[in-house]
Amino acid sequence: MIPIYKDLIGSAYGDLLDDASVFSFNSFFDIDIEKYKVVGIKMVGTNDLNTYLFCIDKSQNNKKIIIKCNKQYKLQDFLKRFQIVLFDRIKKYNEDDFSEEININEIEK
Repeated sequence: MIPIYKDLIGSAYGDLLDDASVFSFNSFFDIDIEKYKVVGIKMVGTNDLNTYLFCIDKSQNNKKIIIKCNKQYKLQDFLKRFQIVLFDRIKKYNEDDFSEEININEIEK
């Protein structure tokens, strides 16, 4: 997927609300489970997020489609916490490249 923002690159991880064993994107977004299988989500914005669902359309030979939601959501609507990791897009780093952690108060000024 080509990113629309190119200043920083990275990854994101989410932890669903406590009832994750019964959580379903299909039911949360009220998507017909007989026709579509929601396999991914994209949220764009800073507060109220434009939300897009990556789906498999079972009625069209498993065609891959994107459904744009009309309602804006917040991450806390279905996630209890999330992690986002961003790096400079020019230099190819990832989180595993870094092992030592220090507190910002320990930095000499």
